[in-house]
Amino acid sequence: MALGQPLAKPVDVFIVDADPTQSRALAGAISDRAIGRFAPRVYDSPAEALGEAGNASSAIVIADLDTIGGAERLGEIAGQGLSLIATSAHGSLKTAVAALKAGAVDFIAKPIGAAALIERLETAVASWPEPSSRRHPGGPAKQPSATASEFSGFIGESAAMQTIYDQIRRMAPSHAPIFITGESGTGKEVAAEAIHAHAGAAGRPFIAVNCSAIPKDLMESEIFGHVRGAFTGAATDRTGAAELADGGTLFLDEIADMDISLQAKLLRFAQNGTV
Repeated sequence: MALGQPLAKPVDVFIVDADPTQSRALAGAISDRAIGRFAPRVYDSPAEALGEAGNASSAIVIADLDTIGGAERLGEIAGQGLSLIATSAHGSLKTAVAALKAGAVDFIAKPIGAAALIERLETAVASWPEPSSRRHPGGPAKQPSATASEFSGFIGESAAMQTIYDQIRRMAPSHAPIFITGESGTGKEVAAEAIHAHAGAAGRPFIAVNCSAIPKDLMESEIFGHVRGAFTGAATDRTGAAELADGGTLFLDEIADMDISLQAKLLRFAQNGTV
């Protein structure tokens, strides 16, 4: 399903947050900006919200991690076949990764902007399988067996590889940073390219940077760019990889080889997505 595609009926959005001000703000933003597409419902009780969401024909749950008891509870919720967007006022890369690993389709750090919220909801709906192959839109669909000919660059049909394919499908629609680990030669860049392909980013840039192959004193310029005269040898303006990848995917390979001071700057970029 593509972004903005007409819906047969509004999708229920179950907002679970113990902070009534936050809940009303999110519900108001949804009603004001996406009337007819999403129908917000507010709850301060996770049990009540999930009970009703489980009976809905189509539903997205926006759950505050503090309200539901932390990322460890997400797995139980995701196991019910619901599209789950996690939120937290204590947003960090570690929290986002934990939420996505536990089964959330996306993570949004508070405060949540109205435009960003609607975009994430549309992305969640766009990732749903066709109605004929699901219990409800947020439910786990039975995926066809993925082979090398139909899954971006991968070879293998074992249960372990099917698990990886399913993780890629689930994570691809998210805007959160994704951390890929593995020994050299196991296909980290192949995985990154597959995530890019399954994110609906066709035609958008995929920029790969090998952090171990670029000298320490040039790495910052490679990622963030520079203006003419910024340092000796900077004869012209240069657009960095982060800006070149805008709207697409930036893959940083062997990031552990990057200078530790630059890793701190990169963390800030990963958290807020701006340069």
